[in-house]
Amino acid sequence: MKVSNRNYEIVEWGQQPKEGMILVGFSCNAVLEGKGLKQELIALLREKEVGYRKAVLLFKEKGFASFDESKRVISEMKDDLGRNNNVQNVLQKKYNYLINHVFWTYEENMPKDPRYSKLNVIDMENIDLNSYVNEDKSFDAEKFIRENLSAEDLKKIEKNRNKGLSYQEHAPEDDLTREDNEWNIDRK
Repeated sequence: MKVSNRNYEIVEWGQQPKEGMILVGFSCNAVLEGKGLKQELIALLREKEVGYRKAVLLFKEKGFASFDESKRVISEMKDDLGRNNNVQNVLQKKYNYLINHVFWTYEENMPKDPRYSKLNVIDMENIDLNSYVNEDKSFDAEKFIRENLSAEDLKKIEKNRNKGLSYQEHAPEDDLTREDNEWNIDRK
């Protein structure tokens, strides 16, 4: 899946950006339809042990979905397959999800499109993260955001929150073992 036809340089998130590059996020609603990618995902879901995990990670990569969106869509596909292994229903169904793609590029190359936005990079070297840990050992993200983002950025966040838009990403591997086991138990 291609987000856009581009003839300019980008560096994927997680890679070292070149000097002068900015972090850009792309977000929009999408629909997973057709058979190609769905057949790949169904084949992975049929694998024992780690099929669910592989399907989530493949959809995250090829569908540009966030981890949470990828996990939600794959879980929905898994449920739609059900105990009867109804592949035709999955192939015909449309799955709605939110694309989130983050990459580095030069500011002059950032598309003039409201689905793209410049993201802030916070220098974590000078921040005492312990000051954001609650008594129950949870991280107080709201406090962290209030204290480390500009007033303009806070307004953007609130505006998007009111529209029902948000972005959340976390390490995917931690959440998958239970899902893998549930899937394998269901398939036996």
